[in-house]
Amino acid sequence: PGHNFRLTNMQAALGVAQFEKIDLILAERKRVYNEYRKHLDDKEEVMLQKIEKDVDPVIWAVALKLNAKCFPQGRDKVMVQLRESGVETRPGFYASSLLDIYEHHNLPICEEVSKNVISLPTFPTLKNEEIDFICKQLFKLKR
Repeated sequence: PGHNFRLTNMQAALGVAQFEKIDLILAERKRVYNEYRKHLDDKEEVMLQKIEKDVDPVIWAVALKLNAKCFPQGRDKVMVQLRESGVETRPGFYASSLLDIYEHHNLPICEEVSKNVISLPTFPTLKNEEIDFICKQLFKLKR
């Protein structure tokens, strides 16, 4: 049991083609991340992933942890509610202890984190106005 992370031929071809504009893609992904930070940093409702100042990250996803007190309906319901307002999200990674393919083990902190993390839309052409809309829709769901 495990995961298959191999690329298909089509995915590999697309990846190679994107190298021609890699600098633009990376710059736009950083812009998207920084715009999310303007809306989400230091908020009681959510916690963004911390990136140290001496790290130059490749932003492939903007994930945040929902404060369960502010979103008692739970991550999955928040994702449904966001989808109903036109915002597509994805869950964060699942704790290995929650997956049937592994022997059961107890990881309460990992389980709590994995049950509360969502990934927001993160693509280079995402406009600042769209990020504003996404964040407003998220905060509307606070209870």
